[in-house]
Amino acid sequence: MTQPTVQGTGQQERAHDRPPKGMAREPAGEAATALDLLEEEDRRVLELVAMFDEDRDRLAREVGDARVHRQVEYGNRAKLLVRHLATRETAARFVSEGLADTGELDAVRRRLAGDAHARRERLNRVEEMSRNVQAMNLNTAQDFDRALEDLLGRARPQIEWELAEGVPAVRRALGPARCAEAFASARYVARHAPTHLGDRRGYEQVPGVDPAVADGHP
Repeated sequence: MTQPTVQGTGQQERAHDRPPKGMAREPAGEAATALDLLEEEDRRVLELVAMFDEDRDRLAREVGDARVHRQVEYGNRAKLLVRHLATRETAARFVSEGLADTGELDAVRRRLAGDAHARRERLNRVEEMSRNVQAMNLNTAQDFDRALEDLLGRARPQIEWELAEGVPAVRRALGPARCAEAFASARYVARHAPTHLGDRRGYEQVPGVDPAVADGHP
């Protein structure tokens, strides 16, 4: 039986994945805590979705070499989107667990944890469909686009709620010092995101497009 590629929320897993209380927290870029990382990844996912939609519109109009180039960009961007979705899902789990430890904001905690299983099932599916598949071949003999849209249909409303309501509510209630105490570091959380989603195998190189930076340029 295939094991899930995105971490769950069981008690056994928590015992191994949570850092010891009082552990020094290291910043990861602008994101210092799991809450910062969740907000950062949420924004990045929405940016990538907008770029992805633009790629898809252009792909429908282009032909010849331009179409091949666009297919590669489209596929690389899709793989990066899957990776960022996986990281934000892991960050959301750590934020939910941190809130459980504080005993506060139970409604926010429940919303963060709610529907996570359905999102992870869909995330696992698109990750498996994209693993070791060349970027331009994601829709060859499989409907990757449909699976990704199914995932985004679940993830996007949650992400929009987190950015508009969930994350600000946590920041207001806890403040910077208590957030730093309640949540694991962003770097720690990133290390516990599914590691193989960052594997560069399956990305394709095209002139002027580096997969490492493709998530920042249309």
